[in-house]
Amino acid sequence: MNQGMIPNVGDRGTYTLKAPWIIDQKGDYTCVALRSFKEITQNKIDVFETFYQPKGISQAQYKTDTESGVVIVALRASSGSFIYVPSSYILGVPNGNGYSYSRRILTVELGPLPTGLDTSAIQGDIKTLVNARFGVDPTLKEVELPITEIVTPENHMAFEKGRAGRITSPGNTESMYKELLLKHERVLQENKSYVDKLIELGVIEV
Repeated sequence: MNQGMIPNVGDRGTYTLKAPWIIDQKGDYTCVALRSFKEITQNKIDVFETFYQPKGISQAQYKTDTESGVVIVALRASSGSFIYVPSSYILGVPNGNGYSYSRRILTVELGPLPTGLDTSAIQGDIKTLVNARFGVDPTLKEVELPITEIVTPENHMAFEKGRAGRITSPGNTESMYKELLLKHERVLQENKSYVDKLIELGVIEV
């Protein structure tokens, strides 16, 4: 009695299958389930008609596999597709010596900002930080999602003043913008004080 090669649930890597099953030898597959014929039948699924007959496998082979305790193995590809194969048709399973890799993506939500704001400085900072921390060169892509509301000039100035006051990282465009904005506010205040003084002295008539 031969059950074939039965992987463990979670085994990931390269599988080798016997014809008529075809699998990409360069693909990455994960065993996600093992089901006995009895368990499948209890769920009102005909094992022979579902898994054997479509592949042109005889009733005799199905009977042999039933008597041998063969199980149906569910393999999921990295693309999300599935292969359901009897364990008797598995010739090779992952040896467990490899390492599992996956593409990693981090997203940063900046929230509403002026449409023309240049983000090249912070993108450069992020690339430098990621390279220093992980030793890889990340790919950054900016995505802009418009908002429906139009910000009034008054609210814009209030938002920008508040945002500038929270910037603490020196040596970048944003830091210089913060400094210029604060200087602008001081100039406006000084100008108002100067005009008020001239009005008080009668130099300017209101």
